[in-house]
Amino acid sequence: MKIWVDADACPVALREIISRAAHKRQIDAIFVTNSELRVSESPFISAVRVEGGPDRADDYIAEQAEAGDLAITQDIPLAHRLVDKDVLVIEQRGVLLTRENIGERLS
Repeated sequence: MKIWVDADACPVALREIISRAAHKRQIDAIFVTNSELRVSESPFISAVRVEGGPDRADDYIAEQAEAGDLAITQDIPLAHRLVDKDVLVIEQRGVLLTRENIGERLS
C-alpha cells in the first residue's frame, strides 16, 4: 500500500500529519505537485514534481496509484478516476469517497 497525496491544495499541517503517520507506520507516502515541495526526511516520504499544467499531477496520481492504495485529494474528478481503480480515496477532512457517493459529488 502507498499513500498518494494531491499536494498542490493540501494544507501544510495535513502534509505534516501524513508524513508523521507514514514514517511511524513505515508506509510510502508520495506527495505529487506541480511546484517545488519540501518534504520530511524519511525513507518513506517522497515528492514528485510534474510539469505541464495543473492536471498533470492528477494524471500522474491516476496513472501510478493501484488498487489497495490510499489517495488524499479534494479533486472530485481525480477521486472518481481513483475510485474506479479500487483506490481508497479520502478528502482532506477525512470524508471517504466511494462508488456510492462520488456520483453526487461530480454533479
